[in-house]
Amino acid sequence: MDNVGGAALATTHLLERGARRIALIGGRPDGGVDSMATLRTRGYRNAHAVAGVPVDERLVVDAASFTTKDGYEAVMRLHGAGVAFDGAFALTDAAAMGALRALADIGLRVPDDVQVVGFDNDAESEYLVPRLTTVDPDNDTMAERIMDLLLRRVEERDAGGPVADAVESVMSARVVVRESTLAHASGR
Repeated sequence: MDNVGGAALATTHLLERGARRIALIGGRPDGGVDSMATLRTRGYRNAHAVAGVPVDERLVVDAASFTTKDGYEAVMRLHGAGVAFDGAFALTDAAAMGALRALADIGLRVPDDVQVVGFDNDAESEYLVPRLTTVDPDNDTMAERIMDLLLRRVEERDAGGPVADAVESVMSARVVVRESTLAHASGR
C-alpha cells in the first residue's frame, strides 16, 4: 500500500482546494520506524513541503488507535485548545467519521468551514453525511497480487524448483472525491 503517496495525494487535494491549516488526525513523529502512521505522516509533510505551505505542529494530533472515537476526540482537543483549521486529513476513514461528528457537534460545516479527507475507502464512507472524500489504496488489486504471489510460491515449491526471491509491489492510490471536500480546486 502506498501510504506515503496516498497521504500526499490526500493532503494535496486539500491544499488545491484552498485549505492551508490542515489538521492531521493520527499523525506521528517520524522516529525511524516505518508504520502506517509514520508513513502517512511523512506523506502529509511531503505535500506541504512541495506546496511551500508550512506545517503548524499543533495541527499534528496523535490518536491512540485510529478509531471513530479517536477522530472525534482529536478534533475536540484541537477545538478546546483554540487551534483553528480549515482542513482535516484523518489517517483512516474511521477516524474521519469521528472527525465529522465532532465538527457537527462544534457547529462547523463540512466542507464549507472544514474540508475532511479519510484514508481506506471503507464501504461506509460513501453513506455518511456528507459522503467522505477518501484515499482508495486499491485493496482489490493488492489482494489479487498477494494471491497470485502465494499461488506462484506454492507451484514453485510443489514443482521442486527454486522459490523466487522476495517481491515488493506497491499499489497506486487515488483520491475518491465526494462531498466532504470542495468540488473544485481553488474553491475558496
